[in-house]
Amino acid sequence: MLSHSIDNNVLAQFYEEIQEFDQLLKDASNTNINIDQTRNIAYIGIKRALLLIQYNRFVGSQILLIGDDDLTSLAITIMSKKMFKNGTTGIPQITVMDIDERILEYIQTNSHITKCIRQDFRDAPLKEYNNLFDCAFLDPPYTDDGLCLFLSRAVQYVKPQANLFVSFGHGTDKMRYRIQKMVVDSKLYITEIISKFNSYIGAKSWDGLSDMIVLCATYDKKPLISGRYIGTSLYTHSIKNMPLNSYGEFLKGV
Repeated sequence: MLSHSIDNNVLAQFYEEIQEFDQLLKDASNTNINIDQTRNIAYIGIKRALLLIQYNRFVGSQILLIGDDDLTSLAITIMSKKMFKNGTTGIPQITVMDIDERILEYIQTNSHITKCIRQDFRDAPLKEYNNLFDCAFLDPPYTDDGLCLFLSRAVQYVKPQANLFVSFGHGTDKMRYRIQKMVVDSKLYITEIISKFNSYIGAKSWDGLSDMIVLCATYDKKPLISGRYIGTSLYTHSIKNMPLNSYGEFLKGV
């Protein structure tokens, strides 16, 4: 697997970048647990940027973040400064869509290569961004509806053959089956699953860890939720037992 080479020896080469990103995380506003915001430990942001490089989704790419409460866009910006010291050719262009204006303002202040768009993903998707991006990061709420909605928006916005980097909890075989069904029904396929790739600050669910699921979009890709989301089980606080116990219409019969 490509990602297996991102070990501690590799990360040690980016000590200064990790320290810079760590300070940005410390200076950022607090997370909002009501909308399931979490934040990764600093080295994870740099590790995500390195994952983009390994998948050839960094240089010259249009990168989308479907929500960015852990500020991955700033980690990508830091790595861009390191890689493109002598020019602008090949610098990635980043777009962040998020409901939290605090996050958008903070990112805009600290990244000159990022476009920020306020978007409540429950609303209908923004059609002007359809089929535009080479890859997308998403770290959705840990519910069926959360994964389905965020994945649907990403599917709509990325190009065919784009990669989707999905951070989601590691769990039971039944949960993995439901995730895979969602992926297949969206006309995507799994490239690799990197177990316990993400490590979150203060998160209690999943022992503060989650997998990185790398997907690829086919030419027949389709969002399972193409319009406005009208459900009530998007965030974990809206369901009694978490995660993944909200069975939306798209998963009936599973």
